[in-house]
Amino acid sequence: MLHLRPLPLGELLDRAFHIYFRHVAAFTGLVAVVLIPTAIAQYFQTKDIFDVYLSMIQQAMHSPATPPDPSKLARLHVADSWTFIALAIVFLGFPLSNAAVVLGVTRAYLGLPVRFAECYRMALKRWFRMIILLFVWIAVVVVGLFALVLVMGALSAVIVAAGAFLRGTSAAAVLLAVFLVVVGIVTIGVMAMLYLAFALSFIALVVEKSDPIKAFASAFSRIFGGKQAKRAFALAITLILVNFAAQLLGAGSGMLLAYYGKSPALYVILASLAQMFFYPFAIVAVSVFYYDIRIRREGFDLQILMQRLTESPAQLPPVAT
Repeated sequence: MLHLRPLPLGELLDRAFHIYFRHVAAFTGLVAVVLIPTAIAQYFQTKDIFDVYLSMIQQAMHSPATPPDPSKLARLHVADSWTFIALAIVFLGFPLSNAAVVLGVTRAYLGLPVRFAECYRMALKRWFRMIILLFVWIAVVVVGLFALVLVMGALSAVIVAAGAFLRGTSAAAVLLAVFLVVVGIVTIGVMAMLYLAFALSFIALVVEKSDPIKAFASAFSRIFGGKQAKRAFALAITLILVNFAAQLLGAGSGMLLAYYGKSPALYVILASLAQMFFYPFAIVAVSVFYYDIRIRREGFDLQILMQRLTESPAQLPPVAT
């Protein structure tokens, strides 16, 4: 099999930006189906909390000598009907939206028109398997967190014992600092790779029509196989930083406007807009990475993918790979 040169990160992102901006209206429309109901549920979830915090901030500014009344927070309902609606959207709506965007990106990658109805029609065929894959990830994360707690507990015990032995010396502080730095670096690395593996598994399930377990396993084999780990890590960190910047801009400006406008709706609108534009771009970028691996390392034939999407032996338009 001929192994072609993998796209460098800069070229990969350039191609992702090109596809994204060329079809930004279509991609935004695909995710708006889920993000708009989510924003509405979030507004009603945060309305009472926002009002309480706003009154406490105003009281602290105008009457600093008077302590705020914490009983207002205690009277708030932590979970109400809107919370369950939001959870239902996350577990049922987002898998469907993910599949629709992946199919839209695939059509754009092949030079086909990105049609809203067509993307969701094909996404519905994969919906149930997407939900199963989501619960597979939840189970893995729960087990992973439990294992992490055990490991951190054991390491903490070792650090405490070493600190007691080195009490009163600078070595104890150095040991603690090194421990925290190492834990921080490892945590960032693991989270970044899981972030990318999560996205790749859903793309594999949608494009390859594979079962959830196979899609889950294929994500890790593609990240860590064939010397892809460094490029995968760089892409994951880049997307995390872009997401952080988008959320900081959207949520930060939204909080300021909500404070001065006395309405949580402004916060929800701006935060949702930031997510509405970043969310499809992240899927586009990971999809380009996925196809780069499939085509250049695995020798995947785009004509086969074309036939899957069009359900006919149509001729493949020119595609830059």
